[in-house]
Parts: sequence; structure tokens; C-alpha cells
Amino acid sequence: MGDLTNCILVAYDVGNMYNNIDHTEGTRATHEQLERHRPHGVTPFNTSIIDLLEHVLQMNNFQFNDIKYLQMCGTATGTQLAARHSDIFMGYFEDKFVYEYPSLQCVTWLRFLDDTFCIWKGSEGSLDAFTEYLNSVHATIKFTVEKRQKSGEIFRHQDTCGEWQIMDGFVLLGDGQS
Repeated sequence: MGDLTNCILVAYDVGNMYNNIDHTEGTRATHEQLERHRPHGVTPFNTSIIDLLEHVLQMNNFQFNDIKYLQMCGTATGTQLAARHSDIFMGYFEDKFVYEYPSLQCVTWLRFLDDTFCIWKGSEGSLDAFTEYLNSVHATIKFTVEKRQKSGEIFRHQDTCGEWQIMDGFVLLGDGQS
């Protein structure tokens, strides 16, 4: 990785990711990934998997306060498909927009579902430009960002989900101690 002394640690979060992935785009991303990584002729066929995916997305429903809803965009949080569908779509998004960014200065990009940890080797201005770009390339996928650069600072990104505190990680920035 080299010298990370002047790098910026970044935590990105995709807002309401499950709800913001269009069915058509998610299906297209899944189809492309299947064609790219799965051998042809293997059963079930890729077309059968896509047919099943479309069926599940069209019947994507949930219940709230004893009222049943059909979700027209995205996947209902908590369904078996939600995490897998979103993960495949975000991989597609990264291939298309993150890794192809012309002046990418990212030493590390590690994503788990909607949370990403990034080590940025460029300036804060170039990071801000990259974040603006990420938020401009898609109508519904939007990133929030936390960044830290002080030596010796502990960087902790935390999400709150009901009573649970989800700790994504701890990183001690470079004072040589650890």
C-alpha cells in the first residue's frame, strides 16, 4: 500500500439502498453478472434465474401496521432477496462508476452491503469531487460520507438500527503506535 501518512480515511454509506434500486436496473445488473461469471449451459439456466428474479421483484411485498404493501421500487428490507440483489447491483455500480473514475486516488475500497471503507490518497478537494461525482451518476443511489485525517485519531463509523449500535470498524491513524 505504501506510505499512508497523508491519506484520508473515508466511510461511505448508501442511503436507503434496498429501497432505491430500480427493478429493471437491478435485474440488468444481475443478468450481466451471471453472463460474466457463470458458465453457459449450467442449470438452472441464467434466463431461468432472471425470470425468477423478475417474479420475486414483481411480488415484492411487506406488511406495516396490518396493511399490506406491494413495493414497486427496490426490495423490502428483511426479505431474503434484499441483501443479495443490492450487493450484486452495487458491484455493478462500482464496476461502472467507481473503478472507471478517471482520476481515482483510492488506495482501498472495501464495501459490505451499503457501507464502504476507503483510503483516499489524494487531496480533500479531489475526494469531494469524487463524492460529488458518485452522487451525480445515478438518480437514486446517493452516498453520505465521513472522513478523518488527523494523526493518532481513532476513526469509528457507526450506524444505528433500533436499539443496536453496529460498529463497522476501528482504524488508528498513523502515529506509529499500535
